[in-house]
Amino acid sequence: MPVDGPLPGTGDQHDINADATRCLMARHPKNWRVQSLEGTDDYGYDFQVQTTPNQQATDIFRIQLKGTRSPNLTADGEYISVSLKATTVRYYARAVEPVLLVICDLSVNEDPVDCPLYYVWLRDELNRISVDDLSAERKSVTLRAPTKNVLTIATDLSEDIRHQNELSRMGHILSERAEQTHPGMQADDRLTLVQGVVKGLAARGSALMNALAGPTEDYWVNPARGTLAWNLTQAKADLQVTALDRAKIQLDEAEPKLEGSATLELAEYWRLRGNWQVQTGDNRAAVSSYQNAYEVTPLPKFRAAQVEAEIRIRFENDSDSLAELHDLLEGEDPTIIAIRSRLHAVQGHYELAVEQANLLAEPQRSFARAFAHWLSEEPANALTDCEAGLEACDASDDIRELLLLLRARAKFSLAVATATTPRRESIPPAGLPGVDLQKLEEAWVAINDAVLSIKASGWGSNIEQLVDIWGGHSVGPWQSRVDTCRPEGCSAEAPGLTPYP
Repeated sequence: MPVDGPLPGTGDQHDINADATRCLMARHPKNWRVQSLEGTDDYGYDFQVQTTPNQQATDIFRIQLKGTRSPNLTADGEYISVSLKATTVRYYARAVEPVLLVICDLSVNEDPVDCPLYYVWLRDELNRISVDDLSAERKSVTLRAPTKNVLTIATDLSEDIRHQNELSRMGHILSERAEQTHPGMQADDRLTLVQGVVKGLAARGSALMNALAGPTEDYWVNPARGTLAWNLTQAKADLQVTALDRAKIQLDEAEPKLEGSATLELAEYWRLRGNWQVQTGDNRAAVSSYQNAYEVTPLPKFRAAQVEAEIRIRFENDSDSLAELHDLLEGEDPTIIAIRSRLHAVQGHYELAVEQANLLAEPQRSFARAFAHWLSEEPANALTDCEAGLEACDASDDIRELLLLLRARAKFSLAVATATTPRRESIPPAGLPGVDLQKLEEAWVAINDAVLSIKASGWGSNIEQLVDIWGGHSVGPWQSRVDTCRPEGCSAEAPGLTPYP
């Protein structure tokens, strides 16, 4: 005789899950071998599917099945939505294998076998919702499947599965290549390297990816002609040789291509535009351009360039306001430290300038020290620093030209320091009495080295720093030092006497 009283209940959700499973088992493609994962430790997955076209086992993927009797459809009926736990969605983001979200609309028919199944690849939905941006407090996430994606016995997803598996394999291939190019590298370091490659590609524009995917005929990748990256590359090269008209043409051609560009491309455009404005003497416009670059991508080199342009403006017009610029120089990035040292030197805080310079690596350390010693009228110390910096840098280093310039000026100062006749507005044809001829000869050799360097870089405006040496010593050393803070003191690539990478 049966026992009276309450019995275990299944609940509505249990019935929905069971009906959705019946529907899937009745309507899935013929060449799928579907295995339930119920009762296993595969959290977030309901089924594992092995594809067997032509009686050959080819691929494996997983299914998350959701059934509903109250479908949530968009107003136009193009999508059906379900809510999933945010923790489960984050778990899916860690998956490598393909995962298919299947939604069964049980409201269509009482018999679940006759109800429609809609599907979407979870990777597509994770990209749509930007899963990496989900806050830790988020409890649920709404995912959707297009109602045009109806799963039937004739559905063929083999190409989708192959595509996703190939993408996963590319990561392994990249890791294998890294193992070949970096033998002995630890597995964790190799993973970091590969992740850096992927992040680097994502941060740059499509031109780099297209160039990498193109024919491997050159030893290095080059952007395709006419692309934004090509315009920026050409503009940078033109600025390095002071071809200002050509650089402007490239920048003007780049401007209408900025919409939809990568952030690094947009920031680089504004940096190059600022460099062009510096070289044409428009420091106020350059400040605005560098500020735009920093707002797009807050890199220290953009802030340093902005402050460098501000120094030139304020030194000439409002030197008392130079102290305000220190508030913009936050952090301990080497580029920030270098410009902070330069700012202290221009303010006359020479000990602080050298103190900051000592925090830098060579050859930046020696250049920053030399600049401070030059402004403090210590040519011997400036010369020592220049020699140390030149020994530390190679022929291709951007800072080398600046060190050669300061070395020439320091040597000339030392040569005329022993002159017994007071300096006048003009130098007599026979020269100043008491000049150290040996040091003067050494100065001319140094000047020639600087000239050759400037010639190689396209006769940039740094040539002014040589032709004014005689004049500087006829009107007085301080005025000459003031001139180094003016636009004429800028190198082809970097504004002022501070190089930026």
